[in-house]
Amino acid sequence: QGVAMVLHRFAHGFSASEIAEEYHVDAPTVGRYTLMIASALADANKLYGNYMAIPTGDRMHKIISQFEQLTNIPNMCGAIDGTHIRLYFKPEKCYMPSAYWSPFKFYSILLQAACDANKLFWNVCCMAPGGTHDAVHFMTSHLYQKIRDGLSLQEPLIRVEGKEVKPFMLGDSAYPIRPFLLKPFDAEDALRSAFDEQLRKGLSCIDDAFAILKARWRILKCMNVHLMHAPQITVACCVLHNICQMWGEPDPPEEQIVEANHGRLPSAPLESDDESEKRAGEMVRDALFRDWVKRGLE
Repeated sequence: QGVAMVLHRFAHGFSASEIAEEYHVDAPTVGRYTLMIASALADANKLYGNYMAIPTGDRMHKIISQFEQLTNIPNMCGAIDGTHIRLYFKPEKCYMPSAYWSPFKFYSILLQAACDANKLFWNVCCMAPGGTHDAVHFMTSHLYQKIRDGLSLQEPLIRVEGKEVKPFMLGDSAYPIRPFLLKPFDAEDALRSAFDEQLRKGLSCIDDAFAILKARWRILKCMNVHLMHAPQITVACCVLHNICQMWGEPDPPEEQIVEANHGRLPSAPLESDDESEKRAGEMVRDALFRDWVKRGLE
C-alpha cells in the first residue's frame, strides 16, 4: 500500500493530506512513505544505480548509433539541458528565496539532465536553485568534473577530417562549447543552418524527455513538499521515468505532453572561462560540419 500511495502521489501531484484521505491513513504516514520510496529510488547504491548510468562500452556504441541514425552526425552520445521544477511553497528565509525565483516568475529548483535518443536519462542533477543559469550549473556539476578528469566520455575515439573526436553531448546556445559539449552554429548561411537543423533533431530528445517526465509524474509541475525534499523526489521521478521507458510504458496523452512542455525562455550564453577549450570545441564542430557536407556531396 505504501508504494501505491507514493506512486499515486507522484503521478497526480496530490498533497499528502489528499492521499491520506483516499487511502484512509494520516498525512504524516504518507509523508514518511514518500521520503522512504524517494530515497530508495534516488540512492546511487539502489535503484538509481540500476536504471541510470553514464554510458560506456556496448551501451555507448548503441546510443551513438541511434543518434547517428537520427542526425547523420557521428559520435553524439547525448543531449543535455535544464528544466525548472516549480515549488508550491515559497522557500523559507534561511534558503534565500530570491535565489529560487526563476525567469518564469515562480519559485523553482533546476533539474539538469542528459538523455539518449530514446529519451532515457543517463545522468541527472537537481541541486541548484531556479535562479541559477543552467549552463553555470553544468560547469559545477559532478558529470562535468568526471568528464574533465577523463573518467567519462572518452571512448570510442574517431577521426573526422583529420581531427580526433571523442563522444560528445549536444547543448543549446546557453552552454559553453567544449570538445565534449557542442552546440549549433546559429549561423545565417544556408549550409550551417542545415547542419544546425540536424543537430537540433538530437537536441529535441531532451525537450521531449522533460515533457514526458512532467506529464507522467505531475508532482513535478508543482512540487508540494518542503524544499529540502524536492531534489530527491525530482530525481526519484527521473528514475521512474527510465523504468517506464525501458518497459515500454505508453507515453502520456499528447495534450498532457504539450501542456507539460511549456517551453524555455531564451538564456544568455555563458561566457567561456577557458579559451583553449572553447577553440578545441569549435574545431571539433567544424570538422563534423565539413564531414557532413562532404558526405552530402558524395
